[in-house]
Amino acid sequence: MSNLTPTAEPPPAMPPTPAPDTAAAPLSGPTPPHALPALLSPLDPPTAMERLGALAKRGKLPGFEDRSEAELVSHSETHAFRSLIFGNPYDRELLGTISPVGEGSKIELESRLLRKFPTIVIVVMVLALWPGVWLTDSMLATYFSWYPNNFWITAAWYLPLTLLCIPVLWKQFKKSEAGCAAETSELLKKIATAINASK
Repeated sequence: MSNLTPTAEPPPAMPPTPAPDTAAAPLSGPTPPHALPALLSPLDPPTAMERLGALAKRGKLPGFEDRSEAELVSHSETHAFRSLIFGNPYDRELLGTISPVGEGSKIELESRLLRKFPTIVIVVMVLALWPGVWLTDSMLATYFSWYPNNFWITAAWYLPLTLLCIPVLWKQFKKSEAGCAAETSELLKKIATAINASK
């Protein structure tokens, strides 16, 4: 009787790994939350800036400022500007950079929330919580003899009432942001028309 050694079967061939689809890969990183579509204009940067200045003089770009020197742009032919976006009460600013591209220019835009009013709201809310609750308890205990002289009783009703303002303020902020979005869309149309731009 002969000894037969079993021959091991070769492992099944693995399917070839498909090459990555480089055509579908993004060419750049994620878009910032408030970055706006860039515009391409056949006009050179100085001419495009002149067009925007003329648009502002007609009252179409509120709060327009030429910030080319303030921004310390790296290229001598690059210009920067700023305009206001009214959201009532949470306003924004429209920041733009005009850079030379071939014989024309590229306008990169960004919308940024102005910090003044949100800062005021936050400070008022913090002060309303403290020392607001302490001042309210002290005043009630001083001017109303029937009111219990117990800080925690005041805190039990004062703090919830104060915190109820947060959903109202958030709704106000969202409504203001929607207004800013609509205003931004209109400003972009005006800018694109003024400098013969395309996206």
